[in-house]
Amino acid sequence: MARDFSASGSAVVASGFSTYFPIRTISVWVYRTGLGGGNAGTVFSNAPSLLWDFGSVYEFYQNFSINPGSWRIAMPTADAWHHICITYSDSSVLNDAVFYVDGSTVVVTESNVAAGVPETTVDPILIGNLAGNSFNWGGSLAEFAFYNAILSQPRITQLAAGVPAAFVQPENLGCYVPIWGYQAPEYQFKKGSAPLCPVTGTSLFAHPIVIAQGIRSAGGQGAGY
Repeated sequence: MARDFSASGSAVVASGFSTYFPIRTISVWVYRTGLGGGNAGTVFSNAPSLLWDFGSVYEFYQNFSINPGSWRIAMPTADAWHHICITYSDSSVLNDAVFYVDGSTVVVTESNVAAGVPETTVDPILIGNLAGNSFNWGGSLAEFAFYNAILSQPRITQLAAGVPAAFVQPENLGCYVPIWGYQAPEYQFKKGSAPLCPVTGTSLFAHPIVIAQGIRSAGGQGAGY
């Protein structure tokens, strides 16, 4: 089971994960039913970066010392599961975020031009909300993963096909929260210590069926965890 974050204050906290990755890939399954809290439902946040919903677009935001950078894509269809993947490197303010929807690259619009140096102080990842818990995601989320590398197109295709993140380039997997819904706190898979993830609010929702198919396709490969 996934979790529905539509209720005010809903969140899952990836406690114990507060590492800044200047080069990163973020992978998550989203099911959007509405705008969410504050009309800007948040998929994830961890202080200097976040992904949220502005009604007709998704926006990825990265804070810099002078001016933040942000990039937008058109909203995929509502009331259906979609795999969203973002790759980004903050090594230059000229770098753009790259978005994949269901395994394919999509057109990205730079909505704010970054300036200065990137902010590197991070909080634990908040899944489904923003600090203060007033911008809860309007729908359900599953299979959240954070990598310390830019994943290649074939790897992202695997994730979009439903292969769990634990089986996809695990040597660069910094944080993986499947959001199975079987217990609260939620499990977190992370090299070294792996604290449980506190859950606030939320309700259960059917997991993307493609994940079960992806587990079978992985063929029992070692996940490295």
